[in-house]
This record gives sequence, C-alpha cells and structure tokens, in this order.
Amino acid sequence: MTPHTLFYTGSTTKSFTAAGLSLLIDNATANSSAYSGLTWKTPVSSVLRDDFVLSDEWATAHITLEDALSHRTGYPRHDLASAKTARETVRLLRHLPMATEPRTAFLYNNKMYGAMGYLIEVLTGSWLGDFFREHLWKPMGMNETYFSLSDAESSGLVLAREYFYDPIHKKHSEVPHEPASGEEGAGSIISTVLDYAKYLRVMMNESAPLSKAGHREVKTPRNFVISSKAPYTGPITYALGWNGAVFEGHQTYFHTGAVTMFISAMIMIPSEQIAVAVFTNSDTRVPEVVAHHILWEHLGVPKDKRYNLNKQ
Repeated sequence: MTPHTLFYTGSTTKSFTAAGLSLLIDNATANSSAYSGLTWKTPVSSVLRDDFVLSDEWATAHITLEDALSHRTGYPRHDLASAKTARETVRLLRHLPMATEPRTAFLYNNKMYGAMGYLIEVLTGSWLGDFFREHLWKPMGMNETYFSLSDAESSGLVLAREYFYDPIHKKHSEVPHEPASGEEGAGSIISTVLDYAKYLRVMMNESAPLSKAGHREVKTPRNFVISSKAPYTGPITYALGWNGAVFEGHQTYFHTGAVTMFISAMIMIPSEQIAVAVFTNSDTRVPEVVAHHILWEHLGVPKDKRYNLNKQ
C-alpha cells in the first residue's frame, strides 16, 4: 500500500459531477451546441426530454439540476432497482415511487447523480469519464485517476484488493471488484490519495478549472441533512456534491463514499488551509476517524475535548 495505490472513491464522485456541470453552466456552448442557457434551475426534463420521466407529472416538469444534485427530488434510494447504463438508469425513474413531495426533505439518491452524469454526456457528446479527464482531472494534474475498472487495471498502478470482515469466523475474506453500474455520476471514480490532495487543494483555494462562481455554487447549501450530529456543531447541510457543517468553530466541507468494501472520506477547512483524504479497502469507519483525528491534531484540540467517533 502506497500513496499511489488506487481505490474506488465512491460517492466523493458526486462533487466531480457537480463541478463538471458548473463548467457547462459557466459556458453552456463550450462543449456542445446541443443546449444553451443552462443554469442550476434548468428543469432536467428540458434537456433529457423523453428519458427523464418521473412517477409524478409535476416533478417531471419542474425538478431542476440543483434539485437532483441536492437530494431534494422526493425520491428515496431505490438501490435494489438497477440498470447497466446511465440512460437505462434514468428511464427507470418513471417506474419508481416517490416518498415525499419534491423540495420538502433530504432523501439521498444515487440515481439522480447517475442522471446528472448522463445529462453531461448528452450535452457534450462525450463519455463522462472522458469529460472528467479533459476538463477536470488534466487541469488539476490528476494523472492517477480513472473512471472504469478496465482503465484502472491497465494503468500500471496497483488497485487495492477488497476485504470483507467475517465477525463470526474473525477473519477477512477477499471480495472481487465490481465494474461500475449505470450510476456512474454517483460513484465510479478510482483514484489515489495523492490525486485527491490535488483536487482538495483546488477546491479549498477556489482555483481553476472551476470559476469563482462555480466554487461558490457547489458549496452553497440547498438542503438540510440533519439538525445536529457530532462532532459537528449545528445543522449539517447539503450543497451540490458536498456536505457543509461547522467543526470546532470552522466552516467545513466534506463527503464520504462507499463502493462494496472501499470506504473513503474527504474533508476540508478552507479557513485553516487543511484538507484530508483517507481511503480504505475494508468496510470500516477508519477513514472518518482518521480524518477527524488529523483535523483535531492540526487545530490543537485537547484529547479530552474530542468527540469519540466510535460511539456512533
């Protein structure tokens, strides 16, 4: 295991999907003439048309990009409903029930991020992985980041093995890697901690390739996740691919990820110029525990004043 070892980074992919859309919104005609005037408030169905049909007529007509990206569509996870391609995933939505009215609750939904990835593909005419590489990863120097299992395995880098812990027999068993599903925009990135350090530096310093407006939008809260949860103070919010909260008096942005046994966590505190990315290859809370420990050490918080994350 080295800083160049590859891991699936799970739902941290969502922030890249939001970042990609911010580029298109900044210059809607830069990559495709198929659609112009794109904004965060653009109805998804106006772009995906016959593909994006929901189980409610009003929702079909009114759900916007920012609704889909901030988990306020009224759709629950529906994880058991799966498809092989992004388009098939989008077309599944018409058959799935909503749990609440749109814009009334935080309901985490990977399929909506799959839809947003597909929307990028429709507008640009490019595979989402190619779009990310050309417009996000290359400008940020992320040369050890991939969007398919085959590309990662042929990269020459080591892809970490996955292990499941059996508490009955008290041993770890290896789990085979799974190719990406039709929800690529939600969690298909394979990367290294070194590349994520580059990404977090860009996001923390609000530098290119995102514009200042793009940085502001992806971190502006659109939804409430929960009223309070330790070790944070006050409510946890959700922006576009990022959670926001106050940690030890500092505005903090973070997201976690999970793909089979791969677990990841990324956290940044811009005011303190510190960001942390932790990846593991076994189903454990270690990434969150380690990331917060590093932050507490950096902030000089006494050990007896730190919340015990193992309580959760």
